[in-house]
This record gives sequence, structure tokens and C-alpha cells, in this order.
Amino acid sequence: MKILDIKLSNFQGIASMEIVLDGRSASIFGDNGTGKTTIFNAITWLLFDKPSTGAKNWTPKTRGADGEKHNLEHSVTATFVLPDGSRVTLGKTLREVYKKKRGSTTAEYTGNTVDYFLDGVPVKEKEYMAAVAEYCGGEQIMKLLTMPDYFPETMEWKKRRELLLEICGDVSDDDVIESNPDLQDLPMYLLKPGTLSQFYTVEEYSKIAKARKTDINGRRRIVPRPSSAPGGMESHAGRTQKGDRERRAGRPPAGNLRPPLFPRGNDGEPPGRRDGRRARPCTSAPVT
Repeated sequence: MKILDIKLSNFQGIASMEIVLDGRSASIFGDNGTGKTTIFNAITWLLFDKPSTGAKNWTPKTRGADGEKHNLEHSVTATFVLPDGSRVTLGKTLREVYKKKRGSTTAEYTGNTVDYFLDGVPVKEKEYMAAVAEYCGGEQIMKLLTMPDYFPETMEWKKRRELLLEICGDVSDDDVIESNPDLQDLPMYLLKPGTLSQFYTVEEYSKIAKARKTDINGRRRIVPRPSSAPGGMESHAGRTQKGDRERRAGRPPAGNLRPPLFPRGNDGEPPGRRDGRRARPCTSAPVT
């Protein structure tokens, strides 16, 4: 897939530009801020809706001294020649959307919309992206080829690992175990129960061990523990829930010290109980 020509209109800092390559390789030179990266962004945005740097919150809109310029159409159109010699023209246009609210005389900015074109014909985004994937061999391949930071910084590490192993070849678990004396006992842990020669992979056993750890930690939360309250044993979860309910009701949690209802004497008994009588609350009026 080679670029024949590319046209930019109101794309970032470029008001209008056309570059004709005729399928040849090209290098773009210039001082900082003259639009080299902008041209690259136009190509990557056209193909998979991302800037070449992978930056977030990026926009193809043209910016002026006071910020974004409004009421403009920001577009990129490029013609490519495919491996079979056929040609295809891809186009994208970002437009602002303005709507009038009921009772208002002026339209207000409500967001953006993007129009997609295949050979000049408007199409849905899904159809457009499917065509681009077919022409380019997939979005990931194009990102690897066009975005220098995609593999080392943006690509998920598991996918990087898969790609490297696909290119360089994988290393088996047996090779790793044989290379390290500390791992010689690992096969007996990987042996599947009830078999003599079937083994889990390290990844499979890692998932099993993680699930068991989660289960054990869950069981530990409901193991009964000694409680100071009458009745003996109380689980940690039960004590926590009970304490939460008491706090919501405005009462101190069980086990907290409270002042006694009646002061106690030197012998530990409330007044009135030392002589066998029950203490009664005072009903007389206070003395003034």
C-alpha cells in the first residue's frame, strides 16, 4: 500500500496543502513547528483515528492565537495504490455541530461529527474502518509500522510478549526448569491430579494458585475469634457488622466502657443493695 497523493484542509496548523508522492518513498524536512508531525498525524488520523504520537485528548482542529477556530471543516483525503495495482481514495472530515435550543435565536455548539468517504462516496464508520483494515492488513500492523512509540510504550505488554515470541520463538517450561536448580521440584506441583504424565502450564497453575489464595483469604474473614462479650465466640465479620449498626444508631460499639447507671460503693455494690434494698430513683423536687 503506497501513497499517491494526500490533501489537508484546515488540519491543525495547515490551512491547505497537497503532497504528490506517486508511490515513491519520501522524507520531509523542516524546522520545528513547520508541520512535519502534522502531516504524519494526518496520515495516521485518516487510517485509524489517532495521532502519530498516540497522544490523548488530541484534535485535528485548527488552532489560532485565541484557541480553536470554529465553523471550519477539517479534512484529510489520500489516494493509495494497493498491492494488486488497484487504487482507492480515503477521506475523513470533522465538522462542528450547532443546534438551536427551544426559545433561542442563536445556535450553540454541541459537539463534533466525522464523515467518512470511500472513493468519494459517504459511508458509515464501521464500513470505512473495515475497508482500511483490509487494505492495511489490520490496525495493529499499521500502528507498528507508522507509530514509533506504539510498540515500546502504548502496546500492552502481553501483546508485546506474544509478538516477540512469535518472531523469535518461545521457550518451553521444561527449558526454564532445567536451567534453574531451584525449580527442579516444580513439576510435581504442576502435575494434574489423578494423572502421571499430564501437567499444568505455569500460566494455568498460576491462575489456580491465585484462585486458591482468594478463597483462603475469604475464609479467614469468617473464622470465629474469641469475644469479650458473653456467649463466647464471634466472627470478625460479625463483630464488624454489629459495630457498624451500633455506630449508626448512635450507640458506642459493644465492648466500649460506659459509665455505670449508679455509682458503686467501696464494696462494689450500688447504693441500696448493700442493705438488701433496691435503689429507687428520686421523685422529690430539687431543693432551691
